[in-house]
Amino acid sequence: MPIGIPGASELRSDADKKLTQFARENFATSLSRVQTYSAVGSVIEEIIKHAQQHTIDMVVMGTHADGLLKRVVFGSVGRGVLESAPCSVLPVPVRDAPR
Repeated sequence: MPIGIPGASELRSDADKKLTQFARENFATSLSRVQTYSAVGSVIEEIIKHAQQHTIDMVVMGTHADGLLKRVVFGSVGRGVLESAPCSVLPVPVRDAPR
């Protein structure tokens, strides 16, 4: 029996719906100022590209603030954005977040 695997457009559409729902639930009082965006590609490259194309003033991103050894072995999206962003970057520590 074949197993249906969703395509990239279906996965992105589902992600967009979940992101919009998250924004509604968590930023309801300031929703008119919140914009969501999703992309397919390298996380660091897509964040940088979006910031450049839309003249973003600041990127605010959650970080698990993992230890040095883990960052060296696996890399760090936060570090990559901090080093390459055309604007200010505010990393916000996220504690007890599911991974």
